[in-house]
Amino acid sequence: MNAIRTIMISAGEVSGDVHGTAIVRELKKLDSNLRFIGMGSHRMAAEGVRLYADISSINSVGALEPIQHLPRFLKTLRMMKRAMEEEKPDLFLPIDSQGFHKPLMKLAKRLGIPTVYYIAPQEWLWGTKKKGEEVLRMCSKVLCIFEKEYQFYNQLGDNAVYIGHPTVDLATSSMSKKDFYKRFKIDAKNNILAIFPGSRAQEIKHTYPVLIKAAKKLQQKLKGLQLVISISSPWFEGEVIRRAESEGMENVIFYKENPYDLIANSMLSFVSSGTITLEHAVLGTPCIACYRFPALSYWVIRQVIEKKFKKIKYIAMPNIIAGKMIMPEFLQDNATPENIVHEAIPLITDPEYQKKMKTEIMAIQSQLGKAGVIKRAASEIFDTL
Repeated sequence: MNAIRTIMISAGEVSGDVHGTAIVRELKKLDSNLRFIGMGSHRMAAEGVRLYADISSINSVGALEPIQHLPRFLKTLRMMKRAMEEEKPDLFLPIDSQGFHKPLMKLAKRLGIPTVYYIAPQEWLWGTKKKGEEVLRMCSKVLCIFEKEYQFYNQLGDNAVYIGHPTVDLATSSMSKKDFYKRFKIDAKNNILAIFPGSRAQEIKHTYPVLIKAAKKLQQKLKGLQLVISISSPWFEGEVIRRAESEGMENVIFYKENPYDLIANSMLSFVSSGTITLEHAVLGTPCIACYRFPALSYWVIRQVIEKKFKKIKYIAMPNIIAGKMIMPEFLQDNATPENIVHEAIPLITDPEYQKKMKTEIMAIQSQLGKAGVIKRAASEIFDTL
């Protein structure tokens, strides 16, 4: 009988919890005796991962936002280090969240534990070759989800593997429009306007209110819109509902089920920019992406990484991949209800414009890899074991 092997898997945010759950499920098919421990959220816990911590509710981006969570961040890091030293897992599998995972990767290397990075640091986009080399030195294998990412890492070492983007596998809908409308008692004559507030507290606080105001203005201008607001995590359910109610929104459906069914059956979505934009591209649903930082944090970011800001022209990944604006996006002061509504009206009322955008965003699919991404990722991880 084979000895039971342990994988320490670590995800610091909601999207990482989704990817971690899918990869655990696939790895179990290769060896049902694998044992999983680590950090994640409710999805990974339901899949049988023994969790030491869940920091998805405090995950943040920006120059100043992480500081307020530093005590809990450091406490969790110490806990994870202690768990790694005591458990001595057979493999460490970090997912995204490079700020948290680099110290753990260094410890794993010191303990002789192989590391496979899944959803690796975006040094190819934001960073430098020096930082990319550092990532490769700490890893047994880096699983690259973008072709440009693979090209970047492959020039720096021989332990990068291209697998494609897991959204290709994950973003599938199993519910027809007729069934979806029936399930949520939506009038067949209405079109769904979806809002995806984001999966971080700062997005709920700073970007989401703009999306709600835009939705309210759009409902006043166009009749027959059913607003559906997606709740990505139970951590944020109360705040998402409270902020919508404070805007006086009526006839709103708060949605906690499969987000891909909502995307597939919506006419248009307003989203906090992130992986959600790629999910819309894969499912062929137009969306308008926005992002707002607190004013001081944004000013600091501009001062500290101004050169990087000039290098990156877009915030939505479909636009970054295409190298042009194919999906409307608004950052910071440009993310206003008026600007969003201005872009939204033709996406709902002009069939030719709708068709053009759908064609352009779906063209992105060919650059995300072929189906079977999660299976390929699991195979590479298993081989490293």
